[in-house]
Amino acid sequence: MVTLALVWAAEQKPLPPSPVYLVPERANLTLGHLGSVRLKVCNPSVTLISYATFQLATEDAAVTPSTFSVGDLRPRQCKEVILNVLPLKEVIRLSFVASAAYALGNSKALGATSGSLTLFVRSPQLVMEPVEVSEVGGNVTLKFRNVGEAPFKGNIVITKPFFATLPLEVPPGGEGAAKAEVPPTSPGKYEVEYKARYGKAELEGKGLMIVNPDPRVTFKLGKVIEVCFPRKQQFVIRLFSRNAAPEPDSFKLELKGCTTLNYTVTPSSLPFTLSAVAKAGNLVLNDSVAMSYCDVSFNATELWAGVDNAVEVKVNCPLPVKGAVTLEPSPGAVDPPTLPLPGGAFVWSLPTSAKEAILKVKMFGKTFAYNFNVKPFNPEFTVTFEPRSVVEGSVVRERMCVENAWNKAVKDVIVKVEVSNWSSVATFDEVAPSQRVCLEGLVAVPWEVESLKAKVKIVAGSYSLEREEELEVKPNPEVAVPAIELETKSLGVGKDVVTIRVKNVGRGYAKGAGLSLSSPYLLYPSYVYLGDMPPDSSKVINATFFVPKDAKSVKLNAALSYCSGPLGGTCLPSQLKKEFEVPVRNYVPPNLVIAVKGEKLRGGKSNAVYVELANSGGDEARSVTLSASSGDSDVTPSYFMLGDIPPGKKVTLKLFVTPPERAEEAELKLEARYTDPWGSSYSASFTKKFKVVPKPSPHVAVNMLTTILKTGKSVLRFEVFNDGEVPAKGVELYVYSSGLPLSKSSFFIKELAPGQRALVEVPCSPNYPGTYSITVRVRYGNVSDTFNYKISVATGPVLKVHDAATFPEELSPGSSGILGFSLANVGDQSAADVKISVEAKGIRFTKKTLFLPRLSPGADVPAVFPFEVPAEAEPGTVPVTLKVSYLFQGEKYEKVFSASVIVKPRVKLSAESLGPEAMALALVVPIILLLLIKRRRSKTVVIE
Repeated sequence: MVTLALVWAAEQKPLPPSPVYLVPERANLTLGHLGSVRLKVCNPSVTLISYATFQLATEDAAVTPSTFSVGDLRPRQCKEVILNVLPLKEVIRLSFVASAAYALGNSKALGATSGSLTLFVRSPQLVMEPVEVSEVGGNVTLKFRNVGEAPFKGNIVITKPFFATLPLEVPPGGEGAAKAEVPPTSPGKYEVEYKARYGKAELEGKGLMIVNPDPRVTFKLGKVIEVCFPRKQQFVIRLFSRNAAPEPDSFKLELKGCTTLNYTVTPSSLPFTLSAVAKAGNLVLNDSVAMSYCDVSFNATELWAGVDNAVEVKVNCPLPVKGAVTLEPSPGAVDPPTLPLPGGAFVWSLPTSAKEAILKVKMFGKTFAYNFNVKPFNPEFTVTFEPRSVVEGSVVRERMCVENAWNKAVKDVIVKVEVSNWSSVATFDEVAPSQRVCLEGLVAVPWEVESLKAKVKIVAGSYSLEREEELEVKPNPEVAVPAIELETKSLGVGKDVVTIRVKNVGRGYAKGAGLSLSSPYLLYPSYVYLGDMPPDSSKVINATFFVPKDAKSVKLNAALSYCSGPLGGTCLPSQLKKEFEVPVRNYVPPNLVIAVKGEKLRGGKSNAVYVELANSGGDEARSVTLSASSGDSDVTPSYFMLGDIPPGKKVTLKLFVTPPERAEEAELKLEARYTDPWGSSYSASFTKKFKVVPKPSPHVAVNMLTTILKTGKSVLRFEVFNDGEVPAKGVELYVYSSGLPLSKSSFFIKELAPGQRALVEVPCSPNYPGTYSITVRVRYGNVSDTFNYKISVATGPVLKVHDAATFPEELSPGSSGILGFSLANVGDQSAADVKISVEAKGIRFTKKTLFLPRLSPGADVPAVFPFEVPAEAEPGTVPVTLKVSYLFQGEKYEKVFSASVIVKPRVKLSAESLGPEAMALALVVPIILLLLIKRRRSKTVVIE
């Protein structure tokens, strides 16, 4: 039998007989750290062993390689194997299976054996020291001792009673500390469970945390919820009770310091207990309050019979109770019968016969009874009259008031009053304390009496009061004192108005007043009824006269009839007469003034002219006519009949004047005729001279828009515009130049409206740079104008492509290359919006177009175009077209250049040869750019 032996590299101690023998040595392994183990595999037999293979397995470490072969082992030969071991536990149990082939006589046999060995690993051992914290929580230092053989460097993961991950490093036999954020936690002792993660390994441990109460933490349940917490913390508070409903039943708040929370509770019955729980992190706070009663108090202990008694009830409960109380009175009634907590005001109406009163208060299923003293019904009233004195012969609005002088309201009060001809009765549902109720009426005071008797009767239930008052009567001093005044100081000739003011300056009324007027020139009115005129009043009367032209003054007689006395009493008929003489102003006849608007007329055209006639005189201009004439000019209409024009008024007329087309001046003559109301005739004339302006005409001008031309094909641009007043028709344009070849020199524009502009383009082909003269002649109608300009001709931008080449010079199908060249501007002007494009059949360019906003004279720009040769391309030369377009003076120009790509026959390449060629292609781009830049003539711009 052939024996395989697996031994450690140190001391070799054989194991019990088996197909494989292991001799372990103490391995220098550390928990969680990768280490190595040397093994010797030996053939202690005298037979050749072939294909010796080992398979290793363990759950306590990561071992590589897990399968290895040592090949052939000659008799008594040993081979060394090194294993990489990452311990995950403090003890590693490693099992193995070994298989090999060995010679058995003249043949070979297969053999296998299995076994195991135990490896001890150095590891740290952490012990957490007990720690004391406040129930508030916060940043706490946790201390750990390492009683193991290996240092610890890793993380402590606390899993209970809170979660935290703490970095920690502790040498063997040493101590370490880490800061942990401890959440708020209820006071008590807690077992701390943690895991020490060390490399790939993990150790478990336990410790002790003692949580002490903090006097700063408060949680109290009462009228409000009082919460105090020294740190910023989220709290959840819940309220609950078996036979009461709190509202709200939960709170969520963020707190730092102290706060109070309002709530209400609706009990279904008494007694009940309300509990509250506050949670923050691992902290739980509790409080509860039992409520078995509520205090009931009233603001009054005595009531009055026969009145509505205002009473206030107050219910004081230990907790903020929500609900209502029901009131049941005996005798009488209360309003309202139900009050919400904590109570309020109600009215208790007691009958007048009440001797005692009991009020039952019901709440939360319980009834409470309260007794009240009752005082008898005994009201008091005072009576007043306003006014207390009256005037004989007058009608007075008298006001009688009854005031409740009792300190309680009195219901169903009936008041009756009688004074002279006035009698009135009123009923009041209720009269409050100090309230006055009044009756009003008109009292006719007779003449020649010294006083009036007033009777008052008040009835309220069984209560009755009768009183008699005496009102003083005074003599009547009120008499009317009229006056007639003339407010108009003078009259004008013809129809005019005189204003008369009638006044009553006395203290009595002028009743039924009427004014009579008389005068030889009075038209109306002769009589005006003024009615009753109270004291300090006045009325205005306007009298219309027609005064003759030769009158110097006008006499007016006025007589005022009235009855003097107080309103509503007897009066004395009276009359006031007065005579006036009103001067007449000097006569001012009518005077018409003529005015004409405008200063210019258009020759050969009908022009509107506005004429204004204004009467600046003192009388009316009657039967007004106006005639108009204007020498050689035509006037339409030439005669107007305008009727009458009052003083201060004006009339505006419109007529049309057409002067001759070539006249320089036109004269308009106007004459007005009219009379005054008395038949006298008047006239007024006015002459107006106008400047005649010719008819409107067109005016065509030309502006050259082109500032510079380019040799070769070019375009001259002109702007033709009409800044006249009428359209220009049949406009002809002729362009001439010496030395500047023009492809077209004559142009025609059918019509140019006023303000209209037209663009004229003249093709030309300048051969040489320089400055040339240009003449433009414009004809339209009978007008001919000439415009002269200077134009500069430059070579312009001249773009050329040079140094076009590919890299590599020859390419195989399926390969990539680069086409590079330089674009130079050898002209004397800049090219704008330069666009470079490449085209080739059978070649794929990865980028076909390049743009350059501006290429200055002398600039030389390198350009690079990467491309690919298709795998199916045929050998030969592939032509490449290079198109370059640009703008100059708004015109687009395009030039075409050529290049080529040489495709060589297909060559089969090995996989190893592709690498250097691709690398060379990647490196050649900057080399080509460098070569192109070195060849530049001026500023270089790299585009790709």
